[in-house]
Amino acid sequence: MNAADTEMKASEIGYPVLLRPSYVIGGEGMAIFTSEAELKAYLNDSLNEVAYPILIDRYVAGKELEVDVVTDGEQCFIPGIFEHVEKAGVHSGDSMAVTPPYSIPDSLKETIVSYTTKIAKHVSIVGLFNIQFVYENNTLYVIEINPRASRTVPIFAKITNIDLVDCAVQLLLGKPFEACVPLLAF
Repeated sequence: MNAADTEMKASEIGYPVLLRPSYVIGGEGMAIFTSEAELKAYLNDSLNEVAYPILIDRYVAGKELEVDVVTDGEQCFIPGIFEHVEKAGVHSGDSMAVTPPYSIPDSLKETIVSYTTKIAKHVSIVGLFNIQFVYENNTLYVIEINPRASRTVPIFAKITNIDLVDCAVQLLLGKPFEACVPLLAF
């Protein structure tokens, strides 16, 4: 891949785009471009060392939200929703987030729970997983599903007084959902 390939792919994806080195998950080395002119200027600036290969993603500038889920593949427990304080695109491990979410309507919370429940039933994950969403212009996007615990699991465990990791392990060992997770409604 070179500058011409990068410009072509960005044009295919549509602006704004997020450019990052392939070895970076998020944060360092990322750049957001809102136009072809911005991208060309960046790629042609000798001060910018672009480390190919790079990844180019569509950038959605909305509100980032995330949930952790304990599931047996059929039922799920969602201890809460985190709302990121920083703009979308800041790596979740580097961002500040708060719970409960402070700026989203109840209808969006219900949609997040609905999407999460549907995903839990269809991805064949047993145990813990994390979903990151972006909400922009009345549309909720799933930007990432991580089949593992996230940095927010210990916070949710403290808030709910439920050992989410132990619940996940018990589910992985074959215990029924009801024996592992208290039947609490979100």
